[in-house]
Amino acid sequence: MQAKLIISLILALLLVIFAVQNPTVVNIKFLDWQTGEIHLIIVILLAVLIGALLGTILGWPKHQELKEKLKQKDQGKHINY
Repeated sequence: MQAKLIISLILALLLVIFAVQNPTVVNIKFLDWQTGEIHLIIVILLAVLIGALLGTILGWPKHQELKEKLKQKDQGKHINY
């Protein structure tokens, strides 16, 4: 658990360094959709947040399945007298 926290903090620090060093303003175009000028770091943060959200949503069913299996396994180990 501590390793995940440390890795998360390192990644957050790298993101902050990237943001400070790249104050670039960009235009985003996708098919017919286009934004006005927006800072590059906002685009990157939105992409990271959307990726994390999608990963959480797509991984949730498997997480629940494993949680239920673990719960059943734990119940089987206890001996009720």
